Amino acid sequence: MRIRATVAALSGTLALSALAVPAAHAGEEPAAPKLSASVADVTEVVGAPRAAAGDIEVTKVTVNGGKDVAIGTTAKKKFTLAITATAPSGIKVSSGFLWFGDDLDAAAGSELITPATPEEYNPTCDEVDATTSTCTVNVTADPARLRNAGAGVRWNVYAAVTDNDDTQVKLKNLKSDIRIQRAARLTVNASPEPVKKGKTITVAGALTRAN
Repeated sequence: MRIRATVAALSGTLALSALAVPAAHAGEEPAAPKLSASVADVTEVVGAPRAAAGDIEVTKVTVNGGKDVAIGTTAKKKFTLAITATAPSGIKVSSGFLWFGDDLDAAAGSELITPATPEEYNPTCDEVDATTSTCTVNVTADPARLRNAGAGVRWNVYAAVTDNDDTQVKLKNLKSDIRIQRAARLTVNASPEPVKKGKTITVAGALTRAN
């Protein structure tokens, strides 16, 4: 069964003002987003993919279908974050975003990959059984807001999960199963052309990487 969850069920996940942070200009660090007060009260959970708080348990976190995400220089990249959770009363809704670093509360805009609009915090939820659901939300990586420090590393996942008894837990240290990468391209050319037997040729190439 597919259901559409509401933003209201996710109040406190992330202050919507964080979505209004402007893209960084050359030489400027993005302004730190304003996290809602309730984020400071998150449940500490280390290890993945299983994490539990009370009767609610996150059993699986899947980013981009399990495939690494390559980010270029200009185009925004949208991909999915799927959170599978279980509770005795069943799961009403789960949503979240990606972040990297040592401290979520200190994370700047370049260390967050969130839904691009308030509406996209609304996940699509698939009921696995009476107690378990997988909720999928779209997140968007903006090259203008990413730093190279986030390339090639595994990002953390912040998840807010609400069961059918309206109990909500916030888990900030779930581990993603993919890496965020910067796009790269390799070109090679031999000259002079046409190549002649017994003659010297020069092979030149260039490796370019999004920065």
